Parts: sequence; structure tokens; C-alpha cells
Amino acid sequence: MLLSLLAACTPCPTFAETVTTDPDGVGDAAVYEGIAQGIADFAAWTGRAGVCVPEVQVRADVWPEYPSVIGRYQGSGEPILVEPEATEVARVVRHELCHALDTQEDHSAPNEDLFPTEATPKSDLYPTDEARSRETFADACEAEPTDIVLAQVLGERCSRDLVPAPTRYLHETVWTGVEPTPISDTPRDIGIIATDVTLDPDLYVDGVAGLDGALVLGVNWFVLELDRYVTGLVRVDTTTGALSARIELPRDVEHPGQVVVAASDGDVVAFVQGETLAAYRVDLDTGAAEPIPLSGLPDYVEGAAVSEGALYVHGYAHRACVTGWCTEPVLLAYDLDSAAPIDLPSPGRVWSVRPAVGGIEAHTDAGFARYERIVGTWDILPAPYGIGGFARLSEHERVFAYAHGDLRGTVVLDLEARSWHLASDPCGTGAFGGRWADVGDAPYLLGGYYAEDGAPVPLYALSPA
Repeated sequence: MLLSLLAACTPCPTFAETVTTDPDGVGDAAVYEGIAQGIADFAAWTGRAGVCVPEVQVRADVWPEYPSVIGRYQGSGEPILVEPEATEVARVVRHELCHALDTQEDHSAPNEDLFPTEATPKSDLYPTDEARSRETFADACEAEPTDIVLAQVLGERCSRDLVPAPTRYLHETVWTGVEPTPISDTPRDIGIIATDVTLDPDLYVDGVAGLDGALVLGVNWFVLELDRYVTGLVRVDTTTGALSARIELPRDVEHPGQVVVAASDGDVVAFVQGETLAAYRVDLDTGAAEPIPLSGLPDYVEGAAVSEGALYVHGYAHRACVTGWCTEPVLLAYDLDSAAPIDLPSPGRVWSVRPAVGGIEAHTDAGFARYERIVGTWDILPAPYGIGGFARLSEHERVFAYAHGDLRGTVVLDLEARSWHLASDPCGTGAFGGRWADVGDAPYLLGGYYAEDGAPVPLYALSPA
């Protein structure tokens, strides 16, 4: 009886006191690092000191009766069990910690409307409505919190319900350690002008980059005489609208290839994605495309930037994991002349990049990031969730597109004030889902990827109002 009372009075261990053990000797440094990251993220996002989990054990098999299960919460005060899947372990740890939080604070049972049993199929593993609702809650809770401030502001101004009820609940009661990114009440008006430039209806645009006075497009187009699609580059003069330099690039597939293009200071680099990935340095005047022998490229390239003799590439690599194929985000840098790799610290998941003085700027999952090679570190500003591509509006301003529900518009980041401002019509539904590029010092937005209903693709010029 005394032992029971002592156990009941024993305080719950904090996250700092939670230990990692490996009784089966099956883990490695990457697994231990993933466990530590999962605990650290959960502690930061929830703002809790702990959830009565004394230990995380790496086990060869966490639940023999259910081989597909790679993580197991056993109850308050008991160790969490995880299998040594390095690419998944941080998420699994967060998931099991969510079960522990639910046990401590009872989130799922009173909110079955937010975390319905129907979202988790009934099975031997989840035989009761309570078990299914708890699993639905843990599935939602394990995800990285998204900044909902922009969606809330737009919802209030535009009479839209843009934040799902479960997400709102999690932000209000679970992810209380997350600092929201404020949106300034001071609007930043910008000029958005439809230019006289439109693209040929036969062009399908994959990538876009800017040079002084011109856009360089990575495109596919159908050549009737050849009875096939051609993959390559097209130069578009932003003043006259003239198209020139239709340059065909090699590809190893019959169907249209995917083209990512980067350009700066006269340097043009194109990546062609087919069965394999190839990189070319292209001379727009002669049409020559010289292969670049880049080592260690990701399996898929999403974007690239050329800046002061360096090439930056972001995408993802495929990795085998317990649940099938997992993806791992990649950001790499190369010397453009020698193709030698350049050391580059990671800012997290990268969504888009653009050249900047001394390095690059990027939209990452951590926010807006600036990297200077001479310094060797990233300066990161938190960014609202739901923004996409971006371009330079002025020396100290960057303009981003957003999409929330049916709303399309732009927000402006003031780098000096380190503040975000709504711009354009916040309740508009215009064409802001296209591709951005810097042409000289001016941002341009391509209003689509291909001609719809035979109409040419418009090009918009943006400027400070």
C-alpha cells in the first residue's frame, strides 16, 4: 500500500529527464538524433514541461502481434517504444507523445466531433470508439503546426471560414508553444499591371527565371513536323513580347520532360527531368547546351538559383523506409565553373529560392531565410503559412503569393521592419498561382502554366505603388 502511494505521488518526469535506451542494440546515431528531435519539437510546439514519459526505448519489434506498428504508447509512466526507422522516428515519437498528452489532458473524448472515430478504421488494433478517436487525435496532433494567422486575418476580412475546426482547437489548446507570425494592420499597396506580353498557346511552362529585360522559360511544345513534344528553353523580351532562342534540350523520355531553370548575370542553367536528371549550362545566343557534371543531385529538382558564380539546387531524395518510400528534402550548392560541391548548412525544407547579393534567399518551412556565403549562416524570419513563390519588390521588400481557399493575393515582407503586410485585394481570386521571376529589379508573375481554352498565358508586372 505504501509503495502504491509513493508511486502515485512520484512527479512526472520532464522532457529534459526523458531518456533514450536501446535494449535490443538496433539503433544508430540517426535514430537517436531523430528521437531527440521528436521530443524537442513536441516540447517546443506544445509548451509543456513533460507528459509522464520517462523513457523512449528503441526496440526491434514494438508489437509482435501487429508488425506494421512502428511506435507504441503503453500508458502513463511507461516507456514509449519505437522501431529504428530513421526517416520516420521523429514523427513516430511525436505521435506517441500525443497519446501521452491525450492521457494527461483528455483531448479526444470530449471532442469526438473534431476527432471522429470514422477517421480511423475499426480493427483489432482500434476495436473501440474511444481507441479510434484517440488515434485520430494523435494523427492530427503529430503534424508540425502551421501558422494560421494569415488564414484568420483573411477569414475575418473576407467572410470565409479558412481554418478547419480541428486545427483551430489544436492551436488553442495543444500547440500553445507556437508563436504566431503577426500580419501588420498597415497595408502595403503594390501595382499589378497586366503587360502586353502573352505566351504562345502551344507552350507549356514548367520553370521561369529572369535576366535583365527578359524571362527565360523552361517549356515543352509540340512540333507538328516531328510529331512529338520538344523540351527546352524560350527567351521572352518583357518589353516587346518577342519570343526568341527556342532551344531544344536532350531528354531520355518520349513524353514531355520537366524543366527547372535558373538564371543570373548572363548564366543560364536548366535541369531536365526524365528517367534521369540532367543539368545543362545554356548559351541563349548560340543555343549551345553544355552538360554540367554535378554529383549527388537529388532524385527530383524543384527549383534552383544562380548567384555570383554558385548554383543552388533544392528538391528531394527518395529513401526506403518501413512504410514504403519516404522523401528527404535536399538543398545543395555547387561552384558553377568547376561543378565542385560547396558546403551549405540546411535551413530546413526549402520551397523556393532566388538569387541575392552574396548568396541566396529562400522560402523554407521555418520562414523566410537569407544566406550569405561569406558569413556561412542563415538569417531566418518566421513567415505566415500558405504563402508560395516570391520575388524582389524593392531593395528591402519581398512579395509573396498566397492561396487560402478560393482567395488569391499577395503579402509583402518588409525586411527592415521585419514585418508582414497584406497587399493587393486581400479578398481577390486572381491568377497568383503561376511562376515568379526577377527581371532586373522588377518582379514579374506568369499567370499560369499553359493556355486554357486557347487563351494565351498572361504576364503581370509588379511594382511598389
